Amino acid sequence: MVKNKAPLQENEFYPLPLGQIKPRGWLKDQLRIQAEGMTGLLPDYWEPLGENSGWLGGSGESWERGPYYLDGLVPLAYLLEDSMLIEKARKWLEWTLNSQREDGMFGPADNDDWWPRMVMLKVLCQYEEATGDPRVIPFMLRYFQYLNSQIDNQPLRDWGQARAGENMVSILWLYNRTGEDFLLELMEKLHQQSVDWTGLLTRFPFWRYQTKFDHRVHVVNVAMGLKEPALYSRVSGETKHKQVPLKGICQLDRFHGQLNGLFSGDEWLAGTSPYQGTELCAVMEYLYSLEHLYTITGETELYDRIERIAFNALPATISKDWMAHQYVQQVNQIGCTSDRRNWTENRDDANMFGLEPNFGCCTANMHQGWPKLIQNLWHRSKDGDYVISSYAPCLVDLEGGGSIEVESGYPFYDNAVFTYHGKTQELTLKLRRPGWCRNFTVQTSEKTVKTEQQYFELKRIFREEDQIRVELPMEVRIEDRANLAVGVLRGPLLFSIPLKENWVRRSGSLPFVDYEVFPVSGEVWNYALKLNRQRPQDSFKTLIKNIPRQPFQWEQAPVQLKAEAAVTSQWVKEYNSAGELPISPVPMESEVKEIFLAPYGGCRLRVTELPVLDWEEYK
Repeated sequence: MVKNKAPLQENEFYPLPLGQIKPRGWLKDQLRIQAEGMTGLLPDYWEPLGENSGWLGGSGESWERGPYYLDGLVPLAYLLEDSMLIEKARKWLEWTLNSQREDGMFGPADNDDWWPRMVMLKVLCQYEEATGDPRVIPFMLRYFQYLNSQIDNQPLRDWGQARAGENMVSILWLYNRTGEDFLLELMEKLHQQSVDWTGLLTRFPFWRYQTKFDHRVHVVNVAMGLKEPALYSRVSGETKHKQVPLKGICQLDRFHGQLNGLFSGDEWLAGTSPYQGTELCAVMEYLYSLEHLYTITGETELYDRIERIAFNALPATISKDWMAHQYVQQVNQIGCTSDRRNWTENRDDANMFGLEPNFGCCTANMHQGWPKLIQNLWHRSKDGDYVISSYAPCLVDLEGGGSIEVESGYPFYDNAVFTYHGKTQELTLKLRRPGWCRNFTVQTSEKTVKTEQQYFELKRIFREEDQIRVELPMEVRIEDRANLAVGVLRGPLLFSIPLKENWVRRSGSLPFVDYEVFPVSGEVWNYALKLNRQRPQDSFKTLIKNIPRQPFQWEQAPVQLKAEAAVTSQWVKEYNSAGELPISPVPMESEVKEIFLAPYGGCRLRVTELPVLDWEEYK
């Protein structure tokens, strides 16, 4: 276990090295689908990642796309222990490691921007953890010595200035393995040259729908920038730097928050309406920032948000076969077509599915979500205990020998079984109770305990085949939105009314085709729910099914809800989207009928934020 080295402040938790947590069950299937789709195939079909890439020594694209791609490919390859993927990654890594000049600079000679190197350094950290390659740490030391000597004369600018925190991740990683004092000096310089995220998140002036580009309102920059103060707090020791991202998240929720756990940004911060979009890169980078904030603070609500985004927003914006993606997703999304919408920026095709809708950054950057989530399923506390942050299926190799296998259908099912393998040893496990979970129960061979603690501490002697069972009862609940509308949740899953989809090919050639997605003719979207607000769980019936290889497709969803609803004429299209919701309760205009709701992540066309009917309960 590598902890923060003095004089750095301690984290509450520390991630396990890449490869120590191995995916199992549906989660491993998800990685395999990813590997068989875009992540495995892109370099063979997409020119920016082809043999002429500047990050392979060619004359092609030499900025961020190669590093972005490697940031997902490398952890995916080593998590799957896939020799073909490892070989794909190796040629990029070898070229990068061999590109370093005598002065320490590396990468394409025609591009001296600090920004793309920030991403490639994160890649190298993961690669070193997976392989122990002895070249990596000396390589990084030489580069950071160069950066430290040059950054005053060539300060951060544009994207690098907004994203200085990405460099801090690698510097802290390296300092904890070398103790080189100049790295702390470099942390100070980066913080001073960075966009003032501490000040912005403290006062948060961007509470309106933004109409003009600024690096401080760009959705991906904000998603990345959130972690910069907390990372810097490890050096400064100041509580304000540690806590201000939490305040910033509250402000983003208030002014730009969406039901899927994200904040809007299509391209800039765009308010709370469910017809605004959020860029796919922001999904990935918000997850990554939250993962860091969680390890620094240990705040359980941060992991609640990680799961809401990962199990909903992440799969929703990628096709079920991982052969197409959107640039932006909408919470209420009734068509993915090349039509004018109320974007703050972006072209009409931004929510189509395809190879490179609107812009190619997401095509390169969409690969890191699942692999990095897996690396953050478990953690180590600063005292060395194992922290079970999520109950998704996995196998965890323990540092002192032995392993623990987690068998579960979480987040679709509400229980998990832990089985210990190895020699007898004493372990302390800290089990996170999700914020939505009441009656959280831990059962061992000796006792059954219900707890309301944020982390339940279980200290016991483990023997071969010892088992622990965790019950996480998932009641259907509602979340209030503007105009008295609601969202429907069960556990970490958000639910939508799915619309039957008609995928129409518009351009491209196999295997990567651009599609418009229309609702099947006759599909109705403008429903209002019949809801008992006092006991919302009484308004829904839960249906549990087997988990298929790809659970994020609404037709085969492992869990569905039955409810009652009626069509309302008060809810109409605006800007080719589901318009602003009417104020609830809306009048009964038509017959109430039974409808199905499915997990948001499997619905590419959906209505999620819903008005509520005026029925006898309100009279």
